[in-house]
Amino acid sequence: MHNQRNGIFDGKGDSTASFACVTYDTDGNCFTGGSDSSIYKWAEGKCIQVAKVHDSGFVSCLRFYFTDLVSGGKDGNVCFIDPATMAVKQKVKVGSLIRGVDGHYDHGSFVAGLANGNVIVFEISTNKQTIVNESHNDGEVWGLTIVDDKTFATSADDNQIKVWD
Repeated sequence: MHNQRNGIFDGKGDSTASFACVTYDTDGNCFTGGSDSSIYKWAEGKCIQVAKVHDSGFVSCLRFYFTDLVSGGKDGNVCFIDPATMAVKQKVKVGSLIRGVDGHYDHGSFVAGLANGNVIVFEISTNKQTIVNESHNDGEVWGLTIVDDKTFATSADDNQIKVWD
């Protein structure tokens, strides 16, 4: 049986915020994406830091990748965040609500699954977006992960998991 406890906000952030996503760093800190455009950092069940990283709307996905925390939001931005300071290092405008993000950031690119059903590859240095597929049959892409250098997988509200080359 799981022992559930509420997080302790300790005066930080919005205690009425709801959270749509979660990830952990290599030190065991927990990060949650809030409905208030902020990312909350937690340690041992206590909120230790809050940063408003998106322009508006909720934070829809989080991914910890090597040394960066990467988030996608309703505002259509992907943000690269220093998890120690919670400062935004880089903000990339994709233009549609991001449902999933993953990538080879050290290679200068990431893959994003969008609410409009598209999956894109984004080259950071050139701001070039390439649509890999248009629509996941019928609806939103909800999950995305890189499998290897040539393959990624997606899930969507069409109840399918797809592997892409």
